[in-house]
Amino acid sequence: MNASNRRDRPWDADIPDPAFAARYPHARQCDAPSRQTGQRCRLPAIPGGTVCARFHGGQLPNVRKAAQLRLLQLIDPAITVLAREMATAERSADRQRAANSILDRAGIPRAPSAPDAEVARAALVERLLAMRASHTAKPHEELEGPARRTPEV
Repeated sequence: MNASNRRDRPWDADIPDPAFAARYPHARQCDAPSRQTGQRCRLPAIPGGTVCARFHGGQLPNVRKAAQLRLLQLIDPAITVLAREMATAERSADRQRAANSILDRAGIPRAPSAPDAEVARAALVERLLAMRASHTAKPHEELEGPARRTPEV
């Protein structure tokens, strides 16, 4: 397909090349036409952009900045969708997944995972033994409270 055919059929500009989809399954295809063949460039576009970095200007500072701004503009709507999903999801797992996504994007770390049962049991036994040892050494300290000094006259 040459450049004149592409102008006659503008709807083809949005259809990615099947070979591109096989090579780059999660990337957007560069929208610029090749100078040699007139066909759509087969390289992936920069994230947030519409052109590749190799041939069609994706490495230029203004293009990179515009692509970054495009991505930043999507943050608020994405968080709104996640918040709505968190509030209206029927399954608890979906609500929790949406909440975790929001927290991850906000930079708030998740709570540490629960400790291993054996480690927790060993810590509990150690703590109980330490309490028992302190109570047998000074049995009445808890009842009397801390030792008080009488004021000197």
